[in-house]
Amino acid sequence: MENRHIIYNQMVERINTLEAEGKSFVIRPSVKLAVSRYSSDAETLNTAYKQGREDAIALKDQLLAYLQG
Repeated sequence: MENRHIIYNQMVERINTLEAEGKSFVIRPSVKLAVSRYSSDAETLNTAYKQGREDAIALKDQLLAYLQG
């Protein structure tokens, strides 16, 4: 736990690098989600889920182009 934040930040940096190099396709939320790590409110989680689906659908054509490379 002592180094968790360091490892997390390194992973995020690596993902960003791979994305910038065109070696990965990242789907991330387009807006800040109102969900905490411990959220159990069904309505809040459902809203986040719907946002995720909308974001993925919006990126569909870009993802297909990436996969066809």
